[in-house]
Amino acid sequence: IREGFPLQFNMTLFAKARMIALKQLYGRLLGTREQQTYMVGLFPEAMKTHFERAIEKDPLRHAIFGYHGHRELLYALSSFFHFSFNFPQVGFYKHGIPSATTLFFELHDLDETEAKQAGVSGSGHYVRLVVFAPCPAVTTVSKGPAEILCNGQAYRLGFHPDSDFVPYEKFKYHLASRVEETGSWKDLCAFEQLPARTTPHAPARTHTNANVYDPA
Repeated sequence: IREGFPLQFNMTLFAKARMIALKQLYGRLLGTREQQTYMVGLFPEAMKTHFERAIEKDPLRHAIFGYHGHRELLYALSSFFHFSFNFPQVGFYKHGIPSATTLFFELHDLDETEAKQAGVSGSGHYVRLVVFAPCPAVTTVSKGPAEILCNGQAYRLGFHPDSDFVPYEKFKYHLASRVEETGSWKDLCAFEQLPARTTPHAPARTHTNANVYDPA
């Protein structure tokens, strides 16, 4: 569509086929809670570690931490945290995601005033998910690099549907309860940590030219 080539198929049929493909993908990769835990892998654990460092004002904390993956990871996150992607573009609709979709899991430290403005019960730490994706016009019309992302949209997590802001303790509880129920991704794939190397590397060998052919 972007390149201006004529369509070789019916768009309605394409959208229906896309929905079937997405349902098969979700069923094959994310049909059980164990699969969901396995597919998100280290991501929730890494996110929790960086949130804890931020709360404790650890010198090693990061203002932003980027974690890049294929779209299957984003599908897994939607299943793990109980939310559905919803984009109006043809072929995506519910669950599907366009390229360059970006998720921001934000950690907020709200005071009483900010908490009141956010519509939450009190001050403290909260997590909010904001999803950015290419605007519909960008996916259908060839454009330059400017204005690639639309304004972000807050997504509510299924285990806390009443607010965009999830209390951090509740967020942590969700992570812990899922691992307790299914086992960690390490348990599910029988991951074994390789032992750290304790012996020094062998010194480099001195090579000679004894086996080099000399045409002279």
